[in-house]
Amino acid sequence: MYNKKKILILGGTGFIGSAISKSLKKNYNIKIFSRAEFGDLRKELSLKKFLSKNKNFDYIINCAAHVGGLKYLARNSADITNDNILIYLNVYKNLIKFKKKPIVINLISNCFYPSKLKIQSEENWQDGEMHDSVESFGIGKRVLVILSKNYDKQYNIKTLNLILPNAFGPGDHLDPERSHALNAIIVRMIKSKNDGDNSFEVWGSGKPKREWIYVEDVVRVMKLLLNKKIKNSLILNIGQNKAFSINEIAFTIKKILKYKCKIKNNRKYPDGAPLKQLSNFKFKKYFKNFKFTNFESAVNNTIKAYLKNN
Repeated sequence: MYNKKKILILGGTGFIGSAISKSLKKNYNIKIFSRAEFGDLRKELSLKKFLSKNKNFDYIINCAAHVGGLKYLARNSADITNDNILIYLNVYKNLIKFKKKPIVINLISNCFYPSKLKIQSEENWQDGEMHDSVESFGIGKRVLVILSKNYDKQYNIKTLNLILPNAFGPGDHLDPERSHALNAIIVRMIKSKNDGDNSFEVWGSGKPKREWIYVEDVVRVMKLLLNKKIKNSLILNIGQNKAFSINEIAFTIKKILKYKCKIKNNRKYPDGAPLKQLSNFKFKKYFKNFKFTNFESAVNNTIKAYLKNN
């Protein structure tokens, strides 16, 4: 009988984690650990108790994080920094005594890159400060990469650190302050149209450019990565080296929704870094023939999913 590989998904009921778990459960033996399933990664004993009953994982996919939009990060900065560092410490500490060491796959936001970079390359992730608006979240991701490096060195725990641009797609928070940026615009614009508003407010100047990734593309990359059986630690951007401004995003969503409104920018809100765009040089070496979903089609699919919930 074929023995399915065992995978533990941390944060497996969240936006990206749930998409990955649903897609992998057919071909892999999937276990989930998340707060929605009565687990708390901030508490070392909570994870330790779970792992005492569930062992011999081939992979641990770490999607867990305390995160939100820029307003949420500003208001909860200390809690976010504290919670995420606790989560990452507890994950690695609990793997030390495993005889069979699983490969850890961390999903990392590209906000951990220095804000000065025009193009974000893997070798430059420590070459400067993060933008102040995301520092409370990004610092945890930098700690995570350093942890993974040192746990590999001392305990031979291999880690694949995957750097993601801004993710979007069905299944995110419905609260715009907690959801990812593009999803938040969709949620707010649907409400604005339903309310009959003649204008739509974009938070900030709308000028910052961001790279985006459709959640289903994250899932497809994950499937390919598991089949590649990479055994050495690495840091890898999952990107296209392509970015759109926040205003461009708003106009795309407006067009798909057929919403006749005026886009207004509220400059009282922070912009964040002016550009977040990932180098895809290394990615193309690992995934030579990978084709990302057409951007407008992906946004259209996301809008359809949100409209079903309204």
